[in-house]
Amino acid sequence: MAQGHEIVAHNELGPHNTIFHGEHLVGFIDWDDAAPGTRVRDLANAVYNYVDVSQWSNQEANEQARLILLMGAAYGWHDPLASVNDFEADLQQALRNHEQAGRVDGIAIFAQEVTWMRQRTHELRRLLR
Repeated sequence: MAQGHEIVAHNELGPHNTIFHGEHLVGFIDWDDAAPGTRVRDLANAVYNYVDVSQWSNQEANEQARLILLMGAAYGWHDPLASVNDFEADLQQALRNHEQAGRVDGIAIFAQEVTWMRQRTHELRRLLR
């Protein structure tokens, strides 16, 4: 572990950075933001992106919970609540970053997303217990 970090994290893993050949995973691209990190942060980011846990998603909480469990099991991660807690905290930090920088448009977007996420993570926590 380097400086308390567990892995070299991709930090932006999602469908937009995944290459498939047919239905087979070929690789991941766009490693520009790779850096030392933790498994839970990188997995939570991947879950957030692949499961599409956002206010713009068309998926119901039940389906998102099922996919969160499936991704965790495939990764060998048995604490789905850690992922949910992490991506909620990450959005809250993004909002604080925009507030500190005075980015008015970013504040509006992230404030709305944080409010929505607070409600959705409450549902997901209930479903994942």
